[in-house]
Amino acid sequence: GTGGGGNNVFGRSGTAGVLTLENGTINFSASGNAMRLTYDSQTGSAGTLNVEGGTFNLGGTGANDIYVNYGGTEATGVGTLNVSGGTLTTPGILLGGGGNYTSGSRAIVNITGGTVYVGAGGINVNSANTGTLTPSINVSGGTIGAAAAWTSTANMVLGTTGGNITFQTANASGAANNITLNGILSGTGGLIETGSGVLSLGGVNTYLGNTTISGTGSAIQIGRASCRERV
Repeated sequence: GTGGGGNNVFGRSGTAGVLTLENGTINFSASGNAMRLTYDSQTGSAGTLNVEGGTFNLGGTGANDIYVNYGGTEATGVGTLNVSGGTLTTPGILLGGGGNYTSGSRAIVNITGGTVYVGAGGINVNSANTGTLTPSINVSGGTIGAAAAWTSTANMVLGTTGGNITFQTANASGAANNITLNGILSGTGGLIETGSGVLSLGGVNTYLGNTTISGTGSAIQIGRASCRERV
């Protein structure tokens, strides 16, 4: 399907909204097509986007971000993005919509397969949030690429479901775009870096798995130190 301008809302007015893409193509790349998972704070409002296959395209530039728990500010409010297959392209993934969140509200991102291309907005907790929103970003098995260079300050948990997460410092065409992760990377998994750009790790990381550099021109920078491997 193809959508024109207009925000896309899942989970509103006390109802749960779920969109699952298993195959085919959804194209919401026209300007003004932000995704708002859990739109309001009414009890029962919950928005979930599942990408299991196919192509979900919000474009790699512009303002068509995915807001995970846009407005579920009450204690039971939760929004969820799950990617286990296919390809998702978005200018950014933001946890929270800038509201005043009550303790217990959550924003959850699970990437266990497929490919996610992120633009300049990166994967971040919305800096406009107030109150107490609990963010959860769990990554493993899939690939997170760079439609444009992006930076994240969010903490991420590296798991092992489907293997280690791959960070691809390039866009879908292979052009180099750097990725900077300044949050804490924890968990039992590791990471793989591919692409011709630079993956920079700026946090005090505690993850237990291996760090693998794979591909011609691939590079990882850890703090002020860097390493590069050509294979």
